[in-house]
Amino acid sequence: MRRIDRFDEYMRYAQLNDNKVTNELSLSVGTIGKSRKEGRDLSDKVIELILNRYSDLNKVWLLTGEGEMLKGETQSAQDGIPLIPNEAFAGYGAYQYNDLPTEEVYQIKEFRHASFLLRVSGDSMSPKYHSGDLVACQKIEEVTFWQWHRIYAISTKNQGILLKRIEKSDTPESVTCVSENPAYTPFELNNQEIVSVALVLGGVVME
Repeated sequence: MRRIDRFDEYMRYAQLNDNKVTNELSLSVGTIGKSRKEGRDLSDKVIELILNRYSDLNKVWLLTGEGEMLKGETQSAQDGIPLIPNEAFAGYGAYQYNDLPTEEVYQIKEFRHASFLLRVSGDSMSPKYHSGDLVACQKIEEVTFWQWHRIYAISTKNQGILLKRIEKSDTPESVTCVSENPAYTPFELNNQEIVSVALVLGGVVME
């Protein structure tokens, strides 16, 4: 069985279709279908995108077929998604997944792949996200590449937690951080300043 065949099995489980996966991973149209129909398996880059996006998917199972399809540590739909203090994200590496301090737990079916929720602070991402809103985040264990134009939560050494849209920089040593609020000027963030990274899957408006 090929990797695409195992991913098809996961897609059926997660109620995904080719169009949704293509949009969520920013793939070229037809990538999934061609892998399935033309005998070309999923590339290593696509596999990495899949594993970064669908955090409950077991990497070993996807690559080799060994073990279980889902990670044992992943939050189940019944458990919900934990809202963690921002400082816990800043020190994520000091915690095991299930030991993260939790303020509340939310049941949000649309964000079942999220690792945790963070509370937005400030107005730099307004009008997309307002202060007090929640963002569903998927923890990226190791950043080997960025999905350009996507919003990330980034814990930094000297600037605290940044919620920014990430664009390609002129130099490989940094990324460009862009706010949704035009009052805030884009700036360069050196890769050495980055401590933890999570991809923002979406937001929850809090009245």
